[in-house]
Amino acid sequence: ISLSMHQQLLQDLKTQHGAELLHQRQQADLAAQSREQAWEQRLRQALERKQLEFEDTLREIRKLVQELERSREEDQRRLQRALEAKEAAEEQLQDRGDEEHDLLAMQSRLHEAGRNVDRLRQMVQSRDNE
Repeated sequence: ISLSMHQQLLQDLKTQHGAELLHQRQQADLAAQSREQAWEQRLRQALERKQLEFEDTLREIRKLVQELERSREEDQRRLQRALEAKEAAEEQLQDRGDEEHDLLAMQSRLHEAGRNVDRLRQMVQSRDNE
C-alpha cells in the first residue's frame, strides 16, 4: 500500500469515525430531548390535574360559603322573630300588670264603697232607732 493510499484510508477512517460519533451524539441528543419532552408532558398533565382539583375545591368552598350565608340569614330572621315575640310578650305582661293594678284599685274602691255602705246603714239604723 502506498503512502497516499494509507493516508487516504486513515482519512476515511477518521471521517467515518467522526460521522459515527456525530450520529451517536445526534441520537443521544434526540433521546435526551425525547426524555425532556416526556417530563414536560407529565408535568403539564400533573399541573392540569392540580388545576382541576383546585377549581373543584374552590367550587366546594363557594358552595359552603353560600350555605353558611343562607344559614346566617335564616338565623337572623329567627332571631328577629324571637325578639318580636319577646317584645309582644313583654307588652302583654305590662298590659296584664296594668290590668292587675286597675283591678286592685277597683277592688280597693269596692271595699271602700262597701265600708261606706255599712256606715250609711249604721247611720240609718241609728236614726231609725232614735
